[in-house]
Amino acid sequence: MSTPRFKLSDPVDFLIIGAGAAGGVVVKELSRSGFNVVVLEQGPYLRETDYSHDEIRYTFQPGLTNDPKIQPITYRKTAADPAKPLKAIEYGRQVGGGSVHFTANYWRFHESDFHERSLYGDIPGTGFADWPITYADLEPYYTEAEYDLGISGLAGANPFEAPRSKPYPLPPMPVKSSGVLFERATKKLGLHPYPAPVAILSQPYRGRGACMHCGFWESFGCEMLAKVQHARQRDSSRRENRPLRNPVRLLRQKDRDRCARPRHRRHLLRAKPPRSISARQSNRLVRQRR
Repeated sequence: MSTPRFKLSDPVDFLIIGAGAAGGVVVKELSRSGFNVVVLEQGPYLRETDYSHDEIRYTFQPGLTNDPKIQPITYRKTAADPAKPLKAIEYGRQVGGGSVHFTANYWRFHESDFHERSLYGDIPGTGFADWPITYADLEPYYTEAEYDLGISGLAGANPFEAPRSKPYPLPPMPVKSSGVLFERATKKLGLHPYPAPVAILSQPYRGRGACMHCGFWESFGCEMLAKVQHARQRDSSRRENRPLRNPVRLLRQKDRDRCARPRHRRHLLRAKPPRSISARQSNRLVRQRR
C-alpha cells in the first residue's frame, strides 16, 4: 500500500514479520477480530498487472524469490566443512510469500499423519512423536480455509481421503488430454486416479476470476487473481501491509564477538509488550474479539 495506515509512533497490538501463507492468515484473523496489526514484508506488494509469463525472469532468475546476491545463503554438510554460498533455501519475496509462486496443490493430511508414533513405534535417537491434536480437531479449520481461499477439488474421489464435513467449494479443474491418458492407464493398473485439489479457481469465486488455463502455475504469479495469493490479503482498516525492499541490513562487525543488529530497528512501530500464551489461549482470545 502506498499510504501507511499507522504512524511510526502509533502503538499496535501485533507486529507480524513476513506476509507469507502463514503470516497472511495470522494477520487476517487478528485484524478481523479487532486487533490493530502491522505486517512487515521484505518484498513489494504486487498487483495483477505486475505479473507476466516471462520464463527467464521467473524460472531461472529470482523474479519472485530471494536473490542470493541480496540475501546470501551459505551451506555446509557438516560443522567441519567450510560454508559455501548456495541457494539452499528458496522463499517468496513479496507480500504473499511462497503462495504467490507455488504450484497451488492443496492437500489435507491423512488421519494417520497425526499419530504415526503410535502406529510405527519409537525411532531411537529422534524426537518422533504423535501430534498433540488429531485430524478431527483440525478438520473444521481445513474446511474454513478451503472456503475462504476457494479450493477446487472433488470430495470423495480419493478413496483414501480422511472424512470431510463439507465438499470442496468449487468443482475440480478440467482434466487435460494427458490427464485422461494417465487416468485410463492407472485404472488398468488397479490404481485410483482423481483430480488433485488446487488453490486455483475453476469458477469465479467471491469477486475473483476463474483460471484461464495458461499453464503458468509453478513459479509464476497469477494475473487473473485465480490463485490463492490474492485471497489471503484483504483490505482492512486495522491492518497495514508495509512492503520493504531490503528491510534488514546488518551492521559491520568490528570484532567477531559482537553480534550484528538490524539497522532498521528505529523504523519499527512501537508495539505493545508481547504476551506469552498457549495455542488454546490464543484461539480463545481471537474468538472473544469477534
